[in-house]
Amino acid sequence: MRTRTQPSKVTCCLLIFILVACSSQQRTFASDKWRSLILENDFIADDDAGYSNGLGVSWGRYAKTDFHQLSGPDWLLGKAKRLPWATRGDYFSFSQSLSQSMFTPEDLESEELIENDRPYAGLLLWQSRLNSFTSHHATRYQLQLGVVGPASGAEQLQSAIHSLRGVGSPNGWKHQLKNEPVLAFSAETLHRLPIVTSSLFNIDTVGFAKLQAGNLKSEAGAGFSIRLGRELQASFPTANLMPGRSEKLFKAHKPSWYVFISAYAAHVFNDITLTGNTMHDSHSVSLVNKQLQASAGMAIETAGWAVVTALQDGSPNFDERDENRLFLHLALTYSW
Repeated sequence: MRTRTQPSKVTCCLLIFILVACSSQQRTFASDKWRSLILENDFIADDDAGYSNGLGVSWGRYAKTDFHQLSGPDWLLGKAKRLPWATRGDYFSFSQSLSQSMFTPEDLESEELIENDRPYAGLLLWQSRLNSFTSHHATRYQLQLGVVGPASGAEQLQSAIHSLRGVGSPNGWKHQLKNEPVLAFSAETLHRLPIVTSSLFNIDTVGFAKLQAGNLKSEAGAGFSIRLGRELQASFPTANLMPGRSEKLFKAHKPSWYVFISAYAAHVFNDITLTGNTMHDSHSVSLVNKQLQASAGMAIETAGWAVVTALQDGSPNFDERDENRLFLHLALTYSW
């Protein structure tokens, strides 16, 4: 019987370092904070293959009219203001998050390496997001830093979840990707086009294009969201496949809601969870470069609380197996 490992010292040290780095030298302002809890799981497809589970927390403050009013690590904001269009907007926002993601092959019972399926992989990431936007256009930058491998703690979390559910433990984590630092930097542009404006509801479409580079994942893509609801202009810079992963921009003075459908097409150059370690020998599969994703969901906000729920699916992202890519997304945000 395989002994279940405890969370590694590397994981604990990495979490402490990230929390200290993110909280140091923060500028302080009157309370205008928000916090989000994000849960993602593929249980709705009754299949643990592929992107199996995601867990994250995000935090930030409402948008400001002056870039220099943003609250965040001084060392990061000082460099961010040099980015193109970062300070050219009517409003600015900055947020951070910590997340863990796990990816597994279809057969969790096998102790052998499954060569024709994706590797076991866990990710532990810190992310920062900067928005610069007007009433119809937004520029978004994102920096992701973290680790792939045992230090992510994904094996321990999945084993604990399976134990609580009373299902068999995954047996192939000994074949997971090795510990490796990961990073990715992305730039995204969004443009909002109102379609219907009335006293009952609004309809708009938001087009977006994205470039991302890094050993975590590199891609170039574009997509759109079609939304129907109320107070759409206040949330369009967060429009994407999963708006619950984005930040809260403004304090809600009255209830708002919207439903949406989104689609995104990308050419993916590398994805460490599929193509394997870049600094070590590891299991890998053949990446499909051209990928499509689609999502549908709804968002509701009232009295300081906001809920976003959505379903996302996509085309195959590697050649060896046509894995399920359907998962459920849920984000709960509290602001004060």
